[in-house]
Amino acid sequence: IKVNRGRLLQVIDNLARNSQYWLNQSNVAEKEIKVEIVSDGLIFSDNGPGVSKEVENTLFDLFVSDKPISEKGGVGLFIVAQLLQMIGGAVTLLPDKNSQDRRYKFHVELSPIIKK
Repeated sequence: IKVNRGRLLQVIDNLARNSQYWLNQSNVAEKEIKVEIVSDGLIFSDNGPGVSKEVENTLFDLFVSDKPISEKGGVGLFIVAQLLQMIGGAVTLLPDKNSQDRRYKFHVELSPIIKK
């Protein structure tokens, strides 16, 4: 891929921080963050609670979060979407569901910057 390394690292860092927060809130014994390399980018997931149905369609909008209001969340995934848009990519919440019937996989689309 041909991309500004700092921007891509910010994307990965924000996704990892989001996963880390939700894993710390969960009762999962073995916390796991998984990054898969696929032909058009990355699939990012964890074994935390997943995304609630109330926010799954607006998750990448500014200040949208399941975090308590006192924690002022809703910026990290917005930044991910904005950074990817700047480099020609995108992020989407995949339809796959976890054991709690919640969506939990993020697709980081990088095909416009992949050199063949």
